[in-house]
Amino acid sequence: MASIEILSLNVGMPKQVQFQQKDVSTGIFKTATDEALHLSYLNFEGDGQGDLVHHGGREKAVCVYPYEHYPFWENELKRPLEYGALGENLTIKGLLETDVCIGDVF
Repeated sequence: MASIEILSLNVGMPKQVQFQQKDVSTGIFKTATDEALHLSYLNFEGDGQGDLVHHGGREKAVCVYPYEHYPFWENELKRPLEYGALGENLTIKGLLETDVCIGDVF
């Protein structure tokens, strides 16, 4: 397997936003940090999820997204994206979804 690199650690607390004329809570807004953060079963220190039915909780504490997909989204959205723009806690390089199975340990 190729080397796997963590490009960015991103965290953010949930915010209320308007979506389809409703107030919803979302944790998608993440900011990159250089700090060392504690990772518990529930999340990284300083991070939260807005929809605890579908996100968050044990075994759903961290969202990882491969940087290799960023060019597609930058082209689709017609703008450059900062790390964490897709709501991920870890922006990584060298590991795609096709290379990962439930239960893998890294």
